[in-house]
Amino acid sequence: MMAIRRVQPLILVTLFTLGTSGCFLRLLWIDKGGLDDIDKAECTAIMRPVTSRFTFPPSQNPFVEPGHPAAYCGIEGRNFFFPRLYTRVEIYGVADRSKQDAILETVKGARNDGFKPVVVRFYEKEIWTTRIDPQSGLIVGVTHEFEQERRLRQKSFR
Repeated sequence: MMAIRRVQPLILVTLFTLGTSGCFLRLLWIDKGGLDDIDKAECTAIMRPVTSRFTFPPSQNPFVEPGHPAAYCGIEGRNFFFPRLYTRVEIYGVADRSKQDAILETVKGARNDGFKPVVVRFYEKEIWTTRIDPQSGLIVGVTHEFEQERRLRQKSFR
């Protein structure tokens, strides 16, 4: 009986550690862009009508083809213990409130039954920093400056 009392806290701590580690690893996978085929299909279904009906400034992202619109889709996780996936839509360079409303209606209309909740964020502009080695003149790094970007609006659909 005494041995069970000593082992019980160890079992509880082990279960708690495994549970929180699993939640953390899932959020880490989500954070690193872990899109599967279903996520890609949802993004395509949402973004195709948005990018065909509206014009956006060209992206400043050096990792996409030149002329790509500054509108992106991905996934994000919310909540730590019970992570929930959201489809994330980020739009840059659309400051007009009526155009934002029209984009939101298009996103809302493009969602099908069974889609994940969607969060749409509008930003003033996309900010990227390129670091160049002064001695060689070569690019040594490119950073997306999320913290410097000014969010104009956010809307969620469940």
